[in-house]
Parts: sequence; structure tokens; C-alpha cells
Amino acid sequence: MKAVQQVTDLQAVQSSNIDAIAYNDGSLFVQYKSGLYRYDKVPADVYEDMKKSESKGKFMNSAIKGTYDYEKVDLELKLKESTKAPEVPSVEQIRSQILGDLNKE
Repeated sequence: MKAVQQVTDLQAVQSSNIDAIAYNDGSLFVQYKSGLYRYDKVPADVYEDMKKSESKGKFMNSAIKGTYDYEKVDLELKLKESTKAPEVPSVEQIRSQILGDLNKE
């Protein structure tokens, strides 16, 4: 079962396979082209070393993969009610309202 996770501080990186990375409370988040993964119990200094590394992919292969447990993560995107666009009436709804108003007169 995939975990549901909210990640808000992904930092874009230059890599052919990795789009962005983030670190939160011992978890390293890696946004690959194929999806978002969480690596557990990664020390903060390892994350700092990754940020500084010239090749993020090589760093992942040598220092992260095979060393830390990981899981594919689904991002939970929630819109606040206030951010939803207002419903726009269709032309038919407007026409019906106008005709209804005219018939009342």
C-alpha cells in the first residue's frame, strides 16, 4: 500500500533522472521523473552532502539506494474551498434566467 504524504519544500535539482529533493524529519524525498519516493532514517548530513553533490544520480546510487528503506509516495493535493473557482453559469442557464425575468414583467 502506498503512503500518502504532503511535501511542500521540494527543491529543484539539475539531474537527468531526478527533478527535486526535500528533507523532513529524517526522511529524504526524491522526485524522480517516474514519481516521488521517501527514503527513511536518512541523516541530515547525508541530505546536505546530496545537495552539494555534482551528480545527484551518482550520489543516490552510491550513498542512498540499498542503504535506506524506501517507499513510493502519493502526493495528497487538497484545495481549500476558498481556492475553488466559482461556478460559471452556462449560456442556457443565463438565457433561461433572462427569459424568466422577462416573462415576469
